[in-house]
Amino acid sequence: MVGTWQDPFRRREVWYDSGLEAKLLLVLIAAPDVIEIREQQRANFVLGGRKRHHFFDCVVRWSDKSRSACAIKYEKDVTAELEADLAAIADQRGDAFADDVRILTEKYTDVAGIKNAARIVQCGLDYDVEAQEFVLTELARLDERVCLRSLDRLGGDGVRASRAAIALIQRGVLAVRPGDVIGRDTLLCNRFTS
Repeated sequence: MVGTWQDPFRRREVWYDSGLEAKLLLVLIAAPDVIEIREQQRANFVLGGRKRHHFFDCVVRWSDKSRSACAIKYEKDVTAELEADLAAIADQRGDAFADDVRILTEKYTDVAGIKNAARIVQCGLDYDVEAQEFVLTELARLDERVCLRSLDRLGGDGVRASRAAIALIQRGVLAVRPGDVIGRDTLLCNRFTS
């Protein structure tokens, strides 16, 4: 399964090469602490006296300025050979390539996280800056928990305010409680008041 996601927050396409990559990259696109995603990054290394290379599925730059080189694999496909390759890369390349090397498996997220990420990206593709500004203004006056349906009532223009609010989750202004799936009556954590 090869394809691309449109990343509305960084204004670029993000390529994936498998179903698991598609899911996990979608979650990374929607994550507020992700600044940049670079796919298919090659790392050269030597192991057992032989020159080798590994293509990381992505290198992520986080909001704390650190970078993680990520191999995306199903748990069942994580082998001792892969772990040895990644350890050699971490030892030999150091932080010139990435601050840490990690394996992301299907356990990195759950069904709710994937559904929410898809919704966040979908709403981000609206590029509705005006509605987002309205929501930000309202958030400053609202409680610590905000209902999407209530935002739409305040906005008075269909679901425009709730879609803008969902897109704002990527900026970290609002947050979904772990395990919750975004819906009309979902209560979001209003971090604007913090």
